[in-house]
Amino acid sequence: MNKKISNMVFGLVCTLLVFAPLARGGVEGWAVSVIHIITLIALTFYLVQKCIYWDWDWIRTPLDWPIFALLFIALFSTLFSVHRWSSFQAFFLLVNYCIIYYLFIYIVRSREKLRELLWVLLGTGTFLAIYGLIKFSGHNILPWFH
Repeated sequence: MNKKISNMVFGLVCTLLVFAPLARGGVEGWAVSVIHIITLIALTFYLVQKCIYWDWDWIRTPLDWPIFALLFIALFSTLFSVHRWSSFQAFFLLVNYCIIYYLFIYIVRSREKLRELLWVLLGTGTFLAIYGLIKFSGHNILPWFH
């Protein structure tokens, strides 16, 4: 596999891990759109890499069947929903989360990548915890986090 493309996909998915909590948890419309765009770019790079090297192996996980069942139930309930637009948005967000999960399964294969992922998670969590303590004391450093 090409290390450069793999590192780009890893960087894009780590960008999602940092961006989503900072964008008010990814609940705003613009934040969800950015999350979808970054995921699609990462998935495109990953699929291009798979096409170039013709490496279509499937890594089995214990969550494969539960995820497929969840996607099937979500699609079925979306099709028969009263609020179809909201249901389709939620379904696409669920599909996006599943894509991110499988990208991590395929990208984080070495101990080094796992450590990098953990450092990104620890750094983001530490920043949010410190920022939460500052907000709790009554100060607002970042105006979009009110």
